[in-house]
Formats: sequence, structure tokens, C-alpha cells
Amino acid sequence: MDLANTYVQAMESLFYDAFAGESVSDPVATMPSEMGDGAYSLHTAHGVQFSYSAFKLHEDSRLSGVSQAAHFFVSVMESGSTQMERADTGETFQLRRNRVYLGFQQSGEEITSVMRGGETLRSLSFFMSRARLCELLAGIANAQLMEAIRAAEKSVFLREIPMSPKARYVIHKFVQNPYQGELRNIYNSSVIHELLPLLLQEFCDADKPEQLPLSQRDREALTQARGLLLTSLQPPPTIATLSRQVGLNQNKLKNGFKQMFGTTIFQTLTTWRMEYAFEALKTSETPIDNIALETGYENVSNFIRAFKRHFGMTPGQLRRACRDEGQSLPSQQ
Repeated sequence: MDLANTYVQAMESLFYDAFAGESVSDPVATMPSEMGDGAYSLHTAHGVQFSYSAFKLHEDSRLSGVSQAAHFFVSVMESGSTQMERADTGETFQLRRNRVYLGFQQSGEEITSVMRGGETLRSLSFFMSRARLCELLAGIANAQLMEAIRAAEKSVFLREIPMSPKARYVIHKFVQNPYQGELRNIYNSSVIHELLPLLLQEFCDADKPEQLPLSQRDREALTQARGLLLTSLQPPPTIATLSRQVGLNQNKLKNGFKQMFGTTIFQTLTTWRMEYAFEALKTSETPIDNIALETGYENVSNFIRAFKRHFGMTPGQLRRACRDEGQSLPSQQ
């Protein structure tokens, strides 16, 4: 527990010194080897703090900290999951892999993170004041979201959205930073400046008011359609087949699907295929031709082009990058 407290205090010292505008000479807190392997790093730019945590604990752990300054956060769980607990109310909230969260933490509140031992956890978070967040969202956020931000007084999660393929690729670039020294910092800054606007825009796009009146029956049918779509990578059902199976006309199916899930039927299928391929390339030695077939592409060239459009790199480039990294946990960024 003493080691855990010491590590949490080191992270908090970095964060609150930077949040208060003080200079942080060494923005890295390395986890004690007795606890696990990994580190917490901090970067500051344009009134926004950005932290990156990458670690693996030896045992199940509870890390507690008290907020010293009210702030908003945008957090991404790139790998692993953690449970957050509020000390005053006992409320819990699960932060899950491949999800993005927008929230607020009030000053003086104790929050405990409950994490499993042996699980690699990578998380990225942006922190900013209420005024700075409102400046960044001016002109793109709707009135409902802006009111929720202005009205936040107690710690709360305001929004949760899935991590998009584009956000995932930007995060992958950050994790795979090939440089050292000052070049590393410059590269990190460029990725940070790309990621925060992207995430804030995606929160605003996901928060747009509905245009179609969708009944409970419609929503259930659309959920069923998404389930049917993702049941098998091949062969995918046609729009006409899906329409008959769930009992919605094709217009309501296509428009209602995009409204409810924030993406088209085709994009959902493509994302599902690409996510499957991404994990297969990272975690197996299955030949690329076979992965193409498994994801529904009879022509491997079409698969490679689709993968590059989706992630900005070819399947071969991703596999080589993962091999070079050795799936090792970076000690710092």
C-alpha cells in the first residue's frame, strides 16, 4: 500500500503542478518494480494536459487519489479496463477497452481505480478547465452538450462513445513513436494536436439530436439488424435481406441505423472486418491471404487496399511494427 500511495502521489504531483502552470522538469512517474511494470507520462500544450499510462500490475490493486483541482477530462481506454469508485457515494463506473469518455471531476473528491493484476492497461487522457473546454467546443457543440458542461458540479461521466478507427490509428502512431529525445516530444505533440480535436468532434457528432422518430420497436429492430450484420464476417447479408429479417423498410433501416449507431451499415461491416483483421495480424502468425479470406475478401489486393484506407498502413506494415515492438510495454512516452 505504501508503494501504491507513493506512486499515486508522484502522478498527482506531475498532474497538478502542470495544471497550475508550474514547470515540470521530468514529466514521467515510473511504477515501482515491486508493483508492476510501466509508467505515467505527462505532456502540456495550449492549456491542455495530456497523460499516457501504460502498465501491468503484478496483483489486483486499488489506487486512490484526491482531486486537487476541478477539471474536465477526455479519456480513452486503448487496452485493458478499470473500475472507478467514488468514495463519498460508493458509485462505480467501468472504463472499458476501445471506449472514449468525457467527464468532470470536482475538487477534493477521492476516486479509487480498481485494476486487475496481469492485465496490460494503456489509457490516454486530456485534462482541461471548464473555460478551456468551452473554448474548444465553441461553434461545434450543440446547446444540450454545452449546458451539461456548464452545469457539471459533482464528478460525473457526461458522454461515452466507441473509439473510432481513425482515433485508434492516431493512438497507434503515438504508442509507436519511433523517435528519441526532442524529436520524440515534437512527434508526440503533433499526434496530441491531431487526437484531441478528433475526439471532441466525434463527441459532438454523436450528440446530435435525432432526426427520425424511432419507436422502441424500431430501436429493437435496428439493434437486431446490427447483431445479424456482425454474426458472420462472410457472406454479409444484403440491405434487402436485413430489411426482411428485422421487419423494417430499407429507408428506415439505412437512415435509422446511421442515426442510432452513428455510422452506416457498410461502414459498420467494414469496421468489424478491419478490427478482426487488426487483432489477427497483431496476435497470430496467420498468413495475410488467409486473414483476407476470413474477413470476407476473396481478393487479397482489395483487402490490403481496404486495410490501408482504414488504418493508414498495410497489413504487412502493421505486422512488422508489432514484431519490432515485440508487444513490449513501453516504459515511458
